This record gives sequence, C-alpha cells and structure tokens, in this order.
Amino acid sequence: EGRSLTVDRRVVEVSVYVRNLLRNLHSPRDQCIEIPLDNISYDTMELILRWCKHYYDEVGNWPDNVMDDYQARVSRPVLDLWEREFLDVDAETLKKIILASNFLNIRPLLDTTCKIIAELFRGKSPREIINAFN
Repeated sequence: EGRSLTVDRRVVEVSVYVRNLLRNLHSPRDQCIEIPLDNISYDTMELILRWCKHYYDEVGNWPDNVMDDYQARVSRPVLDLWEREFLDVDAETLKKIILASNFLNIRPLLDTTCKIIAELFRGKSPREIINAFN
C-alpha cells in the first residue's frame, strides 16, 4: 500500500519470521530496517503490531520467556478481556489476522484468533459457517 509502520524491534520479535530475518541480516539492534510485507494490508499489520505491543508490555522480553508464557496462555480455556475486546472484529478481519499471524509465525496471536473463531463456530451449522467465512 506504500505506507510504513515504525515499531520497536523488541516488540515485533515475537514474530519468528521477523526475528529470523533480522538475525540473518546481522543488523545491529539499534538499526532501523524496513521490512516489506506486501501480502499483509496496512490495517491488518497495524492491528497485529498493536497486539504485539500489548503482549510485549504484558509479558516482558522475548524470545527468552515468550514460549513459557505462550504455553500458559494456550492451556487457559478462557481468553482475557483485552483479547476479547481487541478481537471483537468482523469475520473478514479475523481471517486476515489469522493469515498474517500464520505468515509472520506469531503463534500466540494465531492460537488466540483461532480460539475466537472456534467460539464463533460453536452451535453453527456448516452452511452458517460457510456464509460467514466464505
């Protein structure tokens, strides 16, 4: 879309894709690097970065403790209020977040959005699900 977003490198390193890309570039931690992500819309990326920032502020540093926290979150049957409010979006936006978090390899966000989708599917007929998600 020709627009860019600026984010603290530590925040976006929850993405395994981005973290590995930055390591492979051998870039200094304070260096500003532009990473083109043409297959993710600006609006979707903005949402993902907002989620990453919230998650980073809540958890602390990655990647050292991200998997421990992630395992604890996955085992939780209930999503917290912030996650529910953040992901209270239309089906198309949820689909875009799922596809982007899968591409970026942000497992905690992917699993959280999939939990939301599973809740939406509960009690729905196959036809209702198809109509909602094409």
